[in-house]
Amino acid sequence: ARMEEIPFRTQSDNIAMFTEAGYRPLILKGINLGAATPGTFPGEIAYSIPGELYGEWINRIGEAGFNGIRIYTLHPPVFYEKLANYNSRHPDKPILLFQGIWLEEVYNPTDPAQYDLILREPSFRTEIHEVIDCIHGNRNIAFRPGKSYGSYKTDLSRWTAANIIGREISP
Repeated sequence: ARMEEIPFRTQSDNIAMFTEAGYRPLILKGINLGAATPGTFPGEIAYSIPGELYGEWINRIGEAGFNGIRIYTLHPPVFYEKLANYNSRHPDKPILLFQGIWLEEVYNPTDPAQYDLILREPSFRTEIHEVIDCIHGNRNIAFRPGKSYGSYKTDLSRWTAANIIGREISP
């Protein structure tokens, strides 16, 4: 691949982002964005944050000087649409995405096999493929309770700085 096609790289002691003027060092200042609004449960992920609110939050995040958003799981399609829209309007100061990929909960803490990450690998691999497809705007997900779903048509890959594999994992 040509260097211009690599959106991020390390440069000396820094992370650098490719721009029209070449690579520029980044000082990352980010926030953690949860999947539900106050007063709702995280399992209500796909229902609790309207698109207008995502848009308002993203604008305020940019105005406050942040350049990164970390999310721990897939959000509804409107989040990616609003973030891409913001970044298109602010090409010199985009907000980068640090996308988490969900590792399923341990549902029976008395079953030692549920803590074995090797046994959980097939379902986790499916989650990884799903998130990558969604980030590139290439996935439709049917309704499913407690998780995001919808038609992911927005390609946010050029502003995705990292995929965070897993989440807080039980010891």
